[in-house]
Amino acid sequence: MSRTTVKKSVTMRRSIAEQIEERVGAGGFSRFIDAAAEHWLTILAAREAAAEQEGRTGA
Repeated sequence: MSRTTVKKSVTMRRSIAEQIEERVGAGGFSRFIDAAAEHWLTILAAREAAAEQEGRTGA
């Protein structure tokens, strides 16, 4: 996996941003979002694999 970074702008609820910053500080915000996105992508891939397997073998 590439460690090259890209700057993006995201829009989120203020309450979520505040909760993140309370836990990791402003300096850890990007790392938190990066880790959360990576985690969510892993979950999505697992769901897709399970659905594909279920499609082949049934429920």
